[in-house]
Amino acid sequence: MIPMSLRFSILLITVFFQCCGLKYGTDKIEHPTFNSATNQTVLAAIDNELSQRPNDGELLKRKVRFLESAEWPTGSLSTIKRAVNALPEDGELFYIKARYHLEKDDLTPAIMAMRQAGRLGYLTAEYFSVYSQVLLMAGEAGEALKQANRFQQLDPNNYRSEFLRGKIFYQLGDTTAAISAFNLAFDLQKKDDGLNLLLLDILLTRKDSAGFNKVIKNIEYDDEGWLLKLAMLKYSHGLLRDANTDFKKILRQNSEFMPAILYLGRSYFEMKVYDSAIFYSRIALQLDSLALAARLIQAMAYDKQYLFSEAIEEYRALLTIDSTYQNATEELNAVYRKVAYLRQLREEKEAIPQFDLGPIRKNTNSNN
Repeated sequence: MIPMSLRFSILLITVFFQCCGLKYGTDKIEHPTFNSATNQTVLAAIDNELSQRPNDGELLKRKVRFLESAEWPTGSLSTIKRAVNALPEDGELFYIKARYHLEKDDLTPAIMAMRQAGRLGYLTAEYFSVYSQVLLMAGEAGEALKQANRFQQLDPNNYRSEFLRGKIFYQLGDTTAAISAFNLAFDLQKKDDGLNLLLLDILLTRKDSAGFNKVIKNIEYDDEGWLLKLAMLKYSHGLLRDANTDFKKILRQNSEFMPAILYLGRSYFEMKVYDSAIFYSRIALQLDSLALAARLIQAMAYDKQYLFSEAIEEYRALLTIDSTYQNATEELNAVYRKVAYLRQLREEKEAIPQFDLGPIRKNTNSNN
């Protein structure tokens, strides 16, 4: 079973920006989507205007917004700095600067830009939402909660505010408050995978099967993508039989859904049901002969069944495809050692002299 703290960290990273709905929040400035040819045309037009008015703050801000819509091409930061110098009192511009640093995973400058945006009065619901998440990523959960509370005050009917507060409470170790916040969010929105997974993860950790089943019953969709996430969550908690039921349900909908097939092979291996592990690994390999994970599980299952020749053959095939596959190299060497040990035992047994002791004589002595 994966430790709770690691599971939560993985889930938190996976769903971090889902809390905002769009990339940064419900109030995100909308920009058109440009293809590469249009990018060059628009950028050339803006730069032409800037050549005539190089210190025009609003024009620089327009270029910054365009660069963000174009996913921050090289050189964007220099334009942001020029815009900030031209409009040093524009809080929104500092907020956009913070978003740039978030894209680059630079938390410290992002926080600094966020604080400056706040000092300059850019205090929208989106601002508090994103700032809270940035602080949570930086390990400042207490301060993150203050910002999340401001978000909730400004947008009380937005389920994402409770979702965010729930994540922070969980990070602070207040599981009861986290469940309460998640449940409030869930009542408002039942189609957010990130919310559902975090809530279900807590309930499984607390072994609250009644609460878990209640949430599952109220989730309004049953597609293979959601079923896979749910099955993987159960798998991470060691609920292998339940996870396998979900994996098989997926395969009834789509018999070639590779992630479900691979997880079934791995799950059965962990359950020590090696024939089933081999069965699903073979299915995966029929669909994709280069599926290294399936080949590894099959080889390991052969090994557990003492079918060393078959295991060696699979490990060698795997390493032919990818000679750097570390797990395969280690497992193959382990099988070689087992085979060598068994050969040594056989040779030692054959080397022991065999003596003819003659016919066994009955004991004719009797006390009767």
